[in-house]
Amino acid sequence: MKTSLYVLCVILLCGLISPAQAQQAERTLIAVDKAFDRMAQDIGIKPAFMHYACDSLIKMNHKAKTITGKPALEAWLNTLDPQLPLRWKPVKAEISKSGDLGYTYGWWRLPSSDTTYYGNYVTIWKKLDDGQWKFVLDAGTSTPKPEGIIFE
Repeated sequence: MKTSLYVLCVILLCGLISPAQAQQAERTLIAVDKAFDRMAQDIGIKPAFMHYACDSLIKMNHKAKTITGKPALEAWLNTLDPQLPLRWKPVKAEISKSGDLGYTYGWWRLPSSDTTYYGNYVTIWKKLDDGQWKFVLDAGTSTPKPEGIIFE
């Protein structure tokens, strides 16, 4: 009985990351989200979203139908301006104790010809077996202009 309990404890503890590893993973996740934003600026919103999306993603847009799966995401992206000037800035990340799930939270900005729209978002990320982070859920909503947020 003691041996079984010991083995169970070892198995459970091996799946947990240390606080230092969690902090590093959170910095990595912020960097991934920033790279996602940068890719959208450099080569366009569609290639960026398709690159960072998990196959089984869920995308929730303000006042719109939920998008489920990469084919539906691609169809939705095809309706958008390829050079859509959407920008976002992650301000916080947290990682699960297992180290394979996390979220980023931040602000977005979308300028148009006569106004600029703002909002906040949350993206849930999954670390794949090959070490890449892909988003499994992305959701955002409109807000007034955030104070003190500078979009680079």
